[in-house]
Amino acid sequence: MTPRYLLDTTGARVAALDVSPVGDHFEGAIALDALPAHHLRLFAEFEELVEGQVFSLLDEIEAKVCAAGFRVQCDTGAVVPVCDLQVYPSTGCVSFKARQPQPA
Repeated sequence: MTPRYLLDTTGARVAALDVSPVGDHFEGAIALDALPAHHLRLFAEFEELVEGQVFSLLDEIEAKVCAAGFRVQCDTGAVVPVCDLQVYPSTGCVSFKARQPQPA
């Protein structure tokens, strides 16, 4: 089961993924062409805090990312919730943990 698309709360595909398993999570590339502007700003803010090492504000932005309710669609068709989603718009890199598939 390999994640292929990042989905928003409506189930719309908002980004294509090219990821591989690394330990207990997935890492790789994300194509942000279809990502809505408000989500792109959220990830840009996350990246700015990480790169600037402003860790005191990181919990707040991570909570916003979590509250956005992103999921991934796998090559099997399964839709899987994600946690610890980290998107770096400047490099097109992504990292996340996939939870158990949701029942259809």
